[in-house]
Amino acid sequence: MQALLASPATPLTNDNLSTVPFNGAAAQQYAAQAKFIPFNGGNGVRMLSQYGQFPGPILKDNSFYHYEGLTSDGKYFVAALFLVNLPLQSTAENPNADGVIHPNDISDTAALTAYYQGITDKLNAASADSFQPSLTLLDALIQSITVSPQ
Repeated sequence: MQALLASPATPLTNDNLSTVPFNGAAAQQYAAQAKFIPFNGGNGVRMLSQYGQFPGPILKDNSFYHYEGLTSDGKYFVAALFLVNLPLQSTAENPNADGVIHPNDISDTAALTAYYQGITDKLNAASADSFQPSLTLLDALIQSITVSPQ
């Protein structure tokens, strides 16, 4: 997190974004809508993510608004995690409803990479207010956090 905050021109991708440190063995499957969001007393990064112990499909109701930041003095880590509904139609019964095909063979890493990138591209193109709750509202909540030096 310190490296990202020190280099705000660095592209924010799933490869360089941190994952929820208290999420156990669940891997971060994608990172979309990533951007820097400051709060009173620090700065951090928000993203949308889904976590899983296997490379499953991204469903409209199984993702999180994930925020991680540091106070300006670097002493405190700030994290927030909220469920968010995506502006997608994909469900467990129909994971391909949005036209991005989840591969049947999950050992095909090239197909999985293409799938997750396709979903990420769709979500990055979506309006912040098409998510429920709105990313605009969640960003405002994060910006209202205050961490003051003692």
